[in-house]
Amino acid sequence: MGEDIPSTFYKKAGLYESREAAHLSVLLHALLEPDSRHLRKALLTDFFRVPAETIGEMTRTDAPIPYHSMFDRWREWAVDRNWPALFHSILSETQVLYERDDAGDLHPTSERSWTNYSHLAQNLETEANVHQWDLSDLVFTLDRYRHRTIEIDADTDLHRLESETPKVQIMTLHVSKGLQFPVVFIAGGVTEGNRSEPYYKFHDPRSGQVIYDLTKEASNKRLEAEEEMDETSRLFYVGLTRAQYKLYLPLFGGVASGGTKGALVGQLNDPIQTAASNTELFSIRPDEPFVGESKLETGEAGGDSIALPDPLFPPDQLDFTSRKLDSFSFTSLAHAAGDRGTIRSYGDRFARRDEETETA
Repeated sequence: MGEDIPSTFYKKAGLYESREAAHLSVLLHALLEPDSRHLRKALLTDFFRVPAETIGEMTRTDAPIPYHSMFDRWREWAVDRNWPALFHSILSETQVLYERDDAGDLHPTSERSWTNYSHLAQNLETEANVHQWDLSDLVFTLDRYRHRTIEIDADTDLHRLESETPKVQIMTLHVSKGLQFPVVFIAGGVTEGNRSEPYYKFHDPRSGQVIYDLTKEASNKRLEAEEEMDETSRLFYVGLTRAQYKLYLPLFGGVASGGTKGALVGQLNDPIQTAASNTELFSIRPDEPFVGESKLETGEAGGDSIALPDPLFPPDQLDFTSRKLDSFSFTSLAHAAGDRGTIRSYGDRFARRDEETETA
């Protein structure tokens, strides 16, 4: 993110479409087909990071001796289906733990990249053991996963969290359903975007069947638009109710000339401004973008700096007990009032629905 705020994607899909999956596939192909062409491609991957200009027309016999011995050892393990030894060596004895910067210096690889490699290795090792694969099966299946020619279990294809360090969770409105967070920022939905589908999609008002109107009749455009607005309203309801303490919404005056307002501008702008003028629950703050060319160093003050209160968050402002909501069941309230006899007679007179079902 622009301000170097630690962030991660919540349940991000596409592990097998990642850069790491492609590099691992190239390496495994070099074990399956140990010729000069595949060797050169493997040396360019994250596992060796050999500069392209030093490879040139290198043949298998031209490769340095350490590469020969390493590839021969890996091939032996692959033939023996010793997958734990193979993947452990690939992850621990290569350059995958490090990456070069623009100056050519090595640094520890990013948490995201390392997590992807270890996750892929674990998945492939498990599947190879369960299904008794040989090396060709392993390479073939990995490539089919990468190119989406076979179905992948949804959980298997998710990016694993790279660390337990608290980070901003980035997710879609669909995924956020059922979750709650202390502070929520809603983004997107400013413009509608360009529609390129050659049909109108909607539900028939009488039968409820999904209709794809290839003729694109004007009356059906309205039906499609109404359904999309209803669906968008439900999605934004989900997003707006995820916050426990604070909810931040971008407020826009409009869209550029010729643009079509998205849900956030078209449906929420006016209600937000109305709520802000009628209740203290909402407040509108002007945007204050960062205008410097570089970030301020620690201890360096800007020209328009302001004095912040000390402490920044007084203890009395951190007490949320006044916002606490207590919920009680009907039974607990009746018991507290000592009216247990009423509860029994009510239960005797009106059987529960599940009891009626069992005795029917």
